[in-house]
Amino acid sequence: MTSVAIVGAGLAGISAARAAEQDGFDVTVFDRGRRIGGRCASQPAPLGYDYGAQFVTASDPRFAQILARLEATGDIATWHGRFVDCTDRRYVSQTTLQRYVGVPSMSRLVEALADPLDILTHTRIASANESARGWQLWDSDDSDLGEYDALVLAMPPEQARALVPLKSNLLTALSEFRSVPCWAAMLSCEAPLPLAFDGARFDRLDVMQAWRDSSKPGREPGERWVLHAAAAWSRERFAADPKTVGAELVDAFLEAAAIESPSCLTVSMHRWGLARVEHGPRPVSLWDEDIRLAICGDWCVAPNLEGAWLSGLDAAARISVNIRRPRRRQPLASSSETVNSA
Repeated sequence: MTSVAIVGAGLAGISAARAAEQDGFDVTVFDRGRRIGGRCASQPAPLGYDYGAQFVTASDPRFAQILARLEATGDIATWHGRFVDCTDRRYVSQTTLQRYVGVPSMSRLVEALADPLDILTHTRIASANESARGWQLWDSDDSDLGEYDALVLAMPPEQARALVPLKSNLLTALSEFRSVPCWAAMLSCEAPLPLAFDGARFDRLDVMQAWRDSSKPGREPGERWVLHAAAAWSRERFAADPKTVGAELVDAFLEAAAIESPSCLTVSMHRWGLARVEHGPRPVSLWDEDIRLAICGDWCVAPNLEGAWLSGLDAAARISVNIRRPRRRQPLASSSETVNSA
């Protein structure tokens, strides 16, 4: 059976894996983390903050159908929150959207879609070398992970560049993309904050978005918020002490929301080094026919979970259409650089 290796078990990688398996390929997914999910990252219970993607929406009917199935099985639910745009402390309600969240956390969205795929976690791909069959993969411990007929890299462009062969035309395409960082703060408060919204986009340069995480369905009681800082602000403080960054970000949020600091406030931080691509072309997915290599991610379509899903579908479609074509090129030199942490 024709085999496909997929590196990255976020929504794009899982989408590509499901589609490739449905097309009859033998699929293996690798992920460096302890848990799958990518941008659907959540802290474990009892608090269970969603510190990555906060919700998912659908405009494409194919993805809407996927979400409808997940809602029917109880893996996601509608978030009936109040969402606003904040400009000069004036709140304007956002356009009504059907927002879904994973239950009991956003990571459940990807976990439900990944079952029963063959996924190897705790596996960091250090090198991908062309072989007579197609691709030979090695992990960071120099362990041989086998040969595959095609390869999909479902990851940010900077991480993909480390695994793309030096002579591939995809390196030029990848150079057009630049990811930006994002500091995320997770707040736990003794009492509910006096705010008439559950999600807000701010026009301030230091606070980008704030979400009342505890208002989502299926969550534990309490008052918990997640703040996402703006890209420029995060870049300036990229290497700063997380405790200091957290205090600054919380102060900026309280000032923007015009409220006083609550009692018994605890803060934990997460830094997304490659949070999203702000500008660049939108190719849906990238494909090098000669070496059977596809690259996908939300940055190829739109910076949201639906974009990730559609990009993974497109990557799988390229493999399905082209996998039987003969390879025209001799094996290329490969990069052996280890993928950096996001």
